[in-house]
Amino acid sequence: MSTSCVTVRFAPSPTGFPHLGSLRTAFYNYVFAKQFNGKFVLRIEDTDKTRIVGASVQSIVDTLKWVNLIPDEGPIFQSERKALYQQKANELLEKEAAYRCFCSQTRLELLRKEAAKNREMPRYDRRCFHLSKEEIKDNFNKKIPFTIRFKLPNELVEFEDMIFGMNSTNVFEVESDPILLKSDGFPTYHLANVVDDNDMKVTHILRGEEWLTSTPKHVLLYRAFGWQPPKFAHLPLLKNKDGSKLSKRNDDLRVDVLRKEGYLPEAIINYLRTIGGGFQNLCEDKIYDLNEIISSFKLDNIHTHACKLDIDKLNLYNRLVIGDYLQNNSSHLVSCLRTLISDKFGADIASEFDDDYLKYILKWSNEGPPIDEILLILGDEKFSQRLKNALSYIKSNNTNSVTQNVAEV
Repeated sequence: MSTSCVTVRFAPSPTGFPHLGSLRTAFYNYVFAKQFNGKFVLRIEDTDKTRIVGASVQSIVDTLKWVNLIPDEGPIFQSERKALYQQKANELLEKEAAYRCFCSQTRLELLRKEAAKNREMPRYDRRCFHLSKEEIKDNFNKKIPFTIRFKLPNELVEFEDMIFGMNSTNVFEVESDPILLKSDGFPTYHLANVVDDNDMKVTHILRGEEWLTSTPKHVLLYRAFGWQPPKFAHLPLLKNKDGSKLSKRNDDLRVDVLRKEGYLPEAIINYLRTIGGGFQNLCEDKIYDLNEIISSFKLDNIHTHACKLDIDKLNLYNRLVIGDYLQNNSSHLVSCLRTLISDKFGADIASEFDDDYLKYILKWSNEGPPIDEILLILGDEKFSQRLKNALSYIKSNNTNSVTQNVAEV
């Protein structure tokens, strides 16, 4: 395969705000694409209207821009491609690779309860697959709602994951016929992803390990359509520092929250390269620019074991970035801090601090408390005034030990 045709996609659902886990997926896709001068596409999977969170799409776009992972195409919205999914589902009906299911939610729930009672895996019994044309026509006339299910073939599915290696599964033995098109006409994840990835000429799919078990089903869909599947690479799971399951609802991991707390994009990008592997000859305690990170990437070196999020390491990278800016471009950092203060306490308070004062604050944070703690104490008027006096003393006495003098406050 020519490396010039590499196309990847980052396909988040707007059901929440970007967090470190989803941003890591975008990061790996971007780095892989750019290493081969390929295309990085942003696709928004917004077909489940009941779960969409307002402003999340804009937050996704803003986050990618902030960390400089700029899409070459998109955002492309799945909700605007409903007719395409319906067309493709009908093609599977014509091939008899899919069938309409008129079963009510009540009947499906009874099947689940019966399976649980017998300690069996809940599976659809394919009742509607055996309906005659006359029965189907009669259901149409009665306007009975229906879904479209994929008829799982009883065959072994083998594919090689670029990270986890060879995978071999007979999906028919362990799963029910999956729903492809819901009764409201919108697709499920399985149909929409396969159709979009083929339509957008996606060559490589880099996504979380949690989707590894769904991949055999997707391979079967590619076969049913007569399409060549892309290459798959599943990224290792992320866990909390204590090894517990990572919650996507943890606001502490939201990128917009980290941004408001004073973390810089360079720190976050450098931190992301440490939670999953794949980068050669990069020091753990050094900051690299994005081009250096891209040139050092090797997909084969990505880990298969779960990775733990360590915010202490992110704090280290943030201090390194702050230190670098203080030496080489302090005006940019001062501007960032002024914006943070303005967002947290208002423009009037932010205007009270001159650039020299904010520079001392930044030096102090790099030696002592992190920026988010400093923002809290800046809101204390008495402390703020005493700190101003201390810093005025520092300036007048031409001393460089910010931490020592502030400690005396």
